[in-house]
Amino acid sequence: KAPQLMLKAGALQQLQESLDVLREEMSQLTPRQLSFLVAHTPELLLVPASQLRENATWLGATIGLGEAARAEVLAAAPKLLVAKRAAVLKNLAWLESQLDLADVGRLQRVVCRTPLCLLLSTEKTMEARVDYFRQLGVNPELLTSLVLCTPTLLHSPLGMLSHRLAWWTDEAAVARAELPALLGRSPQLLRLGPKQCEAMVEWLLTLKLSRAEALAVLRAEPGVLEQSEEQLQLKAAFFCDVIGGSPSELATVPHVLTCNLAKHAMLRHAYCLSQGISASPTELVVKGSAIFCREVAGCDESELRAFEEEGKHLPFYSGAAL
Repeated sequence: KAPQLMLKAGALQQLQESLDVLREEMSQLTPRQLSFLVAHTPELLLVPASQLRENATWLGATIGLGEAARAEVLAAAPKLLVAKRAAVLKNLAWLESQLDLADVGRLQRVVCRTPLCLLLSTEKTMEARVDYFRQLGVNPELLTSLVLCTPTLLHSPLGMLSHRLAWWTDEAAVARAELPALLGRSPQLLRLGPKQCEAMVEWLLTLKLSRAEALAVLRAEPGVLEQSEEQLQLKAAFFCDVIGGSPSELATVPHVLTCNLAKHAMLRHAYCLSQGISASPTELVVKGSAIFCREVAGCDESELRAFEEEGKHLPFYSGAAL
């Protein structure tokens, strides 16, 4: 990869100095990781130590990165140390204009999570991904959200992205025109492949839902896929075992699997019990506190907040076997 190294027999000191700079700039790497990095980008050793240090400093200052963040970016994309500055600036300008990443915090988030975006071809790689989502009907605001949530979308294989979305259209019966709305409800969906989606369907089937109901749950509340199994078990057990909901009822209120259990279902259930209010399981977890207070509990939101601030609803469940 760098045959010129064979001509450096009389300049071992220069090579050592360059290696020392790499070790210094990427101090979080173990010796083995640094060895791997040098083996795959040996051309870095041919760059004088002073130039390496200057390039690293320039990159950090241009993006506004601290030393730790800069070290992580360089470790993930070491070729940035030999990249042409004009090319890096061009990619930064593209990110700012095409993805509304002019905000420093947003730009740093994307760069730190996918440093390759500063080395990729905007025309051949990143624009192709952006065009793909635009053709799906994704608007500029949602596109920015998708990239902020999953920056690797900027260089993910288009075939892989199509394969992941195909599960939703083929298996979950989501119309292609509805895909932007689905992604808007859960921008992180593109991180998940068909196997993970099917695994969630299988888990929902263990709750006695039909496959049609399980798919309906994911269509309505795709954020279920982002929950840990422990949290899902807890919320499902509360709905079915504590407040007496049935699997079919659960399918009509899938947001119970993504809500903050203590501030949502537990709070409302305890409030109704304390006030002698009879409410069905689906009424207890209706979306929106205003609707719950007005149509179910017949109280003001301030009364429910005051009850929550007392904190009595949490000890109430301390002995519950979920």
